[in-house]
Amino acid sequence: VQKMIQKLTDYVSSKNQCQSGDVGIGVKNGASVGKGWTSPAVTTCSSHGLWAAMGYKARNPQEFMDVSNVTVADRLGFIARGMTINLTEKRVEEHIYANERTWEMIYRIVDASTKQETDDERVMAVLDSPLRIEFFHRHKSDGRREYWLAPVDTVQKMIQK
Repeated sequence: VQKMIQKLTDYVSSKNQCQSGDVGIGVKNGASVGKGWTSPAVTTCSSHGLWAAMGYKARNPQEFMDVSNVTVADRLGFIARGMTINLTEKRVEEHIYANERTWEMIYRIVDASTKQETDDERVMAVLDSPLRIEFFHRHKSDGRREYWLAPVDTVQKMIQK
């Protein structure tokens, strides 16, 4: 999280919206995201700056994750993004929704065979008081949170770049 916030705030800083700075991390190794994981407080950036940086991350995943062959296309109401996960050589297609009212970046995987969105959402949400980012997994139709097996280490590594 520290490096992601650093990279995001550096980007927004260059747009005069945020100051670059340092945020501490305290997570046990092997912990899962579970029903949700929240970053430490972000004190070097405004919520608007953090939101803008999350939009940048959605459009430029190769700067934050080990992926290649990235495609990004604007669609009506969402971003269609495709990428190859280098570790597994698996192609992933997803739709990304930016809900400015709730300050959530919502990622929905697109099923490769049906070309339809799955019922699950992975969410990055900006929280205030104190400012931070929350990661969680929920069901699309009713918003019910689901247990996310992704290790916190993986989430941190993804966003540390």
